[in-house]
Amino acid sequence: MLVTESLWFDRAEGVRVTYDRGRVAFTDLLEVAAAKKCDLFVWTTTDAQLSAARRAVGDRAQPYADVAAARAERPDKEQQYYLFKSPLRYVPLTRPQATRVNAALGRGQEGWERLLSPRQRAALQQVRAAPKKRWPVAQGVPLRAAFAAFDRAAAK
Repeated sequence: MLVTESLWFDRAEGVRVTYDRGRVAFTDLLEVAAAKKCDLFVWTTTDAQLSAARRAVGDRAQPYADVAAARAERPDKEQQYYLFKSPLRYVPLTRPQATRVNAALGRGQEGWERLLSPRQRAALQQVRAAPKKRWPVAQGVPLRAAFAAFDRAAAK
């Protein structure tokens, strides 16, 4: 998985998963979703995905375009919930990194620090050393811009 995004359609919560189809098969994602009981609805973007999803979950599979046409999509207010509740919200991360770190934090996994570059670990150390400083939130900001804002704040 490369990136996830939480979203809502009325009262139905969904997760948009962007992944490398060369590394992960859609059917494998369906199996993981079923094992974690996250397959109440499966919204697909291709005919091949729809066919595979209907074999796996029946009528709970629908084309994403049909769902989006019938209901207004609203991104969740708190993307990367666990990341946002930690000092890591101030550390510039790529979207895939943010997804992986958030998942590790949510599962209470140790070793998530290995997902950070040396520069990101140094930034986290700065944040932890000065927690009352007005650090800019880096999540949802392009990496280059986030590092520029972080560096400006660190210099103050």
